[in-house]
Amino acid sequence: MTTVAYRDGILAADSRGTCSGWIQPGRETKLFRLIDGRAAGVTGQWAIAAKLLKWIESDRSESQPEGDARVVVIGKKIEVFEDGHSYIEAAKFMAWGSGMPPALGALHAGASAVEAVRIAGLVDTLTGGRVISMQCEI
Repeated sequence: MTTVAYRDGILAADSRGTCSGWIQPGRETKLFRLIDGRAAGVTGQWAIAAKLLKWIESDRSESQPEGDARVVVIGKKIEVFEDGHSYIEAAKFMAWGSGMPPALGALHAGASAVEAVRIAGLVDTLTGGRVISMQCEI
């Protein structure tokens, strides 16, 4: 899976790719800039996440894709899309993915989004590689 964290207008994610528990070579892109300027982060199965990203930027006339993926969109609010549903996250900071427990603990202790993902990578085998961050522009 992965770890995505948000705090103070910054969205951060690790860059490790895995398949069936095996670490894949190279880096995975997990943060995206949407057409309207919002930042998005993905966790879970990439194929489902890609469909969700495409649906989010569409007119949404079709049903929201379902499956083992989550897309977090940061603009004026935090929107989370998963399993055919969406909700608004009211917290000032948050983490998602397999490394959510240690990342959320780090955020509660005052860590930045980047630091929280890095800390999650110390104990979550599905989180690792370079930490990438993106400023939320809206």
